[in-house]
Amino acid sequence: MDPVDDLKPGPVAVRDVLGAVLASFRRRVGRNDSTLAERWGSIVGREQAEASRVLSWKGGVLTVVVESPALLQEFQMFFARKWASEWSARYRDQPVDRIVFRLGCLQERHGRTGN
Repeated sequence: MDPVDDLKPGPVAVRDVLGAVLASFRRRVGRNDSTLAERWGSIVGREQAEASRVLSWKGGVLTVVVESPALLQEFQMFFARKWASEWSARYRDQPVDRIVFRLGCLQERHGRTGN
């Protein structure tokens, strides 16, 4: 629910809506990478966490990179809903409505390779 929708017509004091606006903002802004990685590992377990990497959390959507097509399909088909509900139950300050899995490289590459 957006706090702006709850406003009555006419002037409103900032102090009356500031708390709701800040809470809404905190829900929309992702955490830093280490917090996301820690939370992801606590939900999925060590083995699955090592085969994946959280890219971002935004507006209830957690985006995760998986290194192989087989794992991507397994995570999507068998675990995505379970992990999303576990995450939301455990971390109420950062609820996850759905998890989007992407195929990709787990290691972030910096600069050119092959030199």
